[in-house]
Amino acid sequence: MTAEDGQHPDSDARHAASLDNSINAELEAILNEKLAREKARRRRSSVFTLLFFVGAIGGASAWVTSSPERLTTLKQTVSDIKSLSDVKGLVSKYQAGLDKVAVRGQQIDQATILLGGDPASVSPDEQGFDQEMRDLVGEEGGPTTSERDAKLREKFKSVQESGSLTN
Repeated sequence: MTAEDGQHPDSDARHAASLDNSINAELEAILNEKLAREKARRRRSSVFTLLFFVGAIGGASAWVTSSPERLTTLKQTVSDIKSLSDVKGLVSKYQAGLDKVAVRGQQIDQATILLGGDPASVSPDEQGFDQEMRDLVGEEGGPTTSERDAKLREKFKSVQESGSLTN
């Protein structure tokens, strides 16, 4: 006990400690409540996000499967995407396309022969249908295919002469 107030010196410390404990308990309750609200908000947000994605995917799936054409197109797109990773498959498809073009060229040559023409007599410098195209579209119709090809050859002549391009 002190002489001035008649109290024991440890009683002030005990009173301050009990005050700190009550403040700590109150602060803990406030923080726990805040954490609980944050947890509930995150849970609602994740549920909403999940429902959104399930709804979007479900709606898109229903839309695609509602029409046989869409489903067929989707299956074809998926197979096209898978085939892009298959290089050998791409090469074989490219070769098949070239073979179709070669067959078509042979058919054209055969038809030319049947009509009495000679497919080997056509020269690359021949004007082709330029005059007929000019008659059809007029002079304002723009350049013909042969004229565009000649301009293109002229533009890239230096590149071709340098050997950067191969025939």
